[in-house]
Amino acid sequence: MTRPRGQSGCESATEQSIVSGHLHTQTSGMEHPAIVGVLTVELSIAHSNSLKDKRQVVRSVLQTSRNRFSVAAAEVDLLDSHRHAVLAFACVGNDAAIIGSLLQRVRGHLDSNPLCEIVDFQIEII
Repeated sequence: MTRPRGQSGCESATEQSIVSGHLHTQTSGMEHPAIVGVLTVELSIAHSNSLKDKRQVVRSVLQTSRNRFSVAAAEVDLLDSHRHAVLAFACVGNDAAIIGSLLQRVRGHLDSNPLCEIVDFQIEII
C-alpha cells in the first residue's frame, strides 16, 4: 500500500485542533484535551563564585524537582551568569487545577532551598 506524500498512517484517524488555547485531539469521535503547565523561575545563587558552583546548584535543583514531582525541567536563560539562573518546569495533564497545584508545590520546593532565592516566577496554564 502506498500513501500520498507527506501523510503517515495515523492522519486519517486523528484530527488535531486548538480551541480556547487547548489542543484537542479527536480520535473516533472522542475529545482528549491536553493541558500544559509551565513554571518559569528566575533564581539568585548568591554564594556562587563561578559557573561550576552555579552548575552544581542548578543540577541539584533540576534533578530533585524531576524526581519528586515528575516534571520536565531545564535551565533556559542566563546560562553565562554565575549568580543567576532561569529554570523552566513543565507538566501535562487533563485538569488545570491539578497542574497549577503541582507547579505551586515545585515553586514551594525551590523557595525552601537554602542555596538559592526566587527573584521572580510565572506560572502559565496553556
